[in-house]
Amino acid sequence: MGAGAIGQERGKERSGTEKSATQGGATLVSVAEKGDAKVEVKPPIVLSSRTKTTLNVDYGAKGEPLEKLDIYAPVGAELAPVFVFVHGGGWNKRDKDEVGAQPKLFNDAGILVVSINYRLVPAVQHPENVRDVAAAIAWMKQNISKYGGDPQKIVLMGHSAGSHLVSLVATDDRYLAAHGLHRNSLAGVISLDGSAFDIPDRMKNGAATIAENCRRAFGERLEDQLDGSPVQHVKGNVPLPPFYLVYLNPDSLNQRQSTRFAELVRAAGGQATVKHMSDGKTHQALCDDLGTEDDHTGRLLVEFVQSVTRGK
Repeated sequence: MGAGAIGQERGKERSGTEKSATQGGATLVSVAEKGDAKVEVKPPIVLSSRTKTTLNVDYGAKGEPLEKLDIYAPVGAELAPVFVFVHGGGWNKRDKDEVGAQPKLFNDAGILVVSINYRLVPAVQHPENVRDVAAAIAWMKQNISKYGGDPQKIVLMGHSAGSHLVSLVATDDRYLAAHGLHRNSLAGVISLDGSAFDIPDRMKNGAATIAENCRRAFGERLEDQLDGSPVQHVKGNVPLPPFYLVYLNPDSLNQRQSTRFAELVRAAGGQATVKHMSDGKTHQALCDDLGTEDDHTGRLLVEFVQSVTRGK
């Protein structure tokens, strides 16, 4: 079957509500064009020979098209660590299909992968998308054991804007508390080249497109921008989960904000590791290439997940 045909089959499969299939060693390829319109190319979804997929599971309001998640579980998994991918895209685009080779990377290490969607700007603004992330976590706490995952071993990873969402849900305890959970319900959090730990600083010092994305997501009021900034919520009575923060470019907004956030986490008694990756990749390729042949970041993320879930 050609790449286009595989892409069409994938689209059909994802139009259902909840379906399972075992596809040993398969690669599911995204369609790069839609009519005459240009569509951003997604990385191929690469599955392990051990991968069982369960797609488009409702975690929120039934019928809400973006409150869904996909599960990639090692066949026969029992109480496996759970790696949760939260996509980037400036809070206004991209989706859970951009999981790429992460299913193979983590499933081969015995780790279950969940990729989630959340509602996007401009249909919603902060804090609706972080509420979606919290709702997805609450669903996993109640249900992921049915798919072979351990609800006590949930590790979040967000790329770009997704980094903001996972960092906010792991610092501002209000969102998980709404579901009877707390930030230390998480085993760990990974930020992949994030720079939205301090929204007002990002709007002031980021590129014009970055500032505009923040304005659309958080509005014009400084109060709302501060409310959406993880640096404002690090302190609290509930312990923080361990953080692992990866950035690409030195002397960048991403490096500066990641380092500052890590310092605040440590000052609050938490653990935070900051890692510079100098592979010469672009911001998007750092995420898209996870688990591929020329990737050096994925192995570090697997090791982090294993370290923070060991003994739990």
